Amino acid sequence: MKKFLVVFISAAMFVSCLGDGPMNSQQYNMVATFEYVNDYEMDEQFGSDSLYFDTRYGTGLTWADVAFLHKTTEDKQTFLGGFILSHLKGKVYSQGDEPDKDVDLYRVNAPADSSRTYSVFKKSSDDMMPVHDIGFMLDEYGTCVVKVCKVAVPFYVAYAAQTHFKDGDALVIKFTGYRDDKKAAEASFNLITCEGGVVNVPGKWVTFDLSTIGDIQYIDIDVQSTNPNVPEVFCMDNFGAAVSVQY
Repeated sequence: MKKFLVVFISAAMFVSCLGDGPMNSQQYNMVATFEYVNDYEMDEQFGSDSLYFDTRYGTGLTWADVAFLHKTTEDKQTFLGGFILSHLKGKVYSQGDEPDKDVDLYRVNAPADSSRTYSVFKKSSDDMMPVHDIGFMLDEYGTCVVKVCKVAVPFYVAYAAQTHFKDGDALVIKFTGYRDDKKAAEASFNLITCEGGVVNVPGKWVTFDLSTIGDIQYIDIDVQSTNPNVPEVFCMDNFGAAVSVQY
């Protein structure tokens, strides 16, 4: 598994500029596409089919002033759980495909040209997960109102669901937003369902409306599979929020 460091820099730079001068404000709409400016350098160095995580601090990825967190081993060389960045080219599962779990757990079940770079969230045991999963790094100076994101099924999860799901089974994603360390609101999404003997697995990115959550300090994510043979993993892209800060 290839590794790459996405440096936590934007919040640190912002806070270092804070002073006792006149109050200023900044508002912007953020969409985390995970298409970092150094993607082409990453491709040249590591190739297009790779996974990336923070090997310096072992804490996660950032986009603007939002952090997408993960946990690694103590030596920061092995990813354990939370968010990881994927360059794996998408592929839509067809019956008869034999996926490689080690790789295809992090490959999106969508057309190859649907997203060049995206994040994958892997649920692990509590001791292998970050304390929180998504965090607004400037919560002391403003608000981050979450809006929407795109979610998709990993290729291996599509295979596992088609193989093991029975009527009533589902893979459900739940985002719980917190403000001032108190639960604010939540949003849930049935990513895979099985009804009437038919397993419904999207073969593309779908929209997950997060507007019910509103302003967040951080988000905790839960993924629930009703079948133990179907991993609790999903892909995420285009995480959108409206950010407002005062300094």
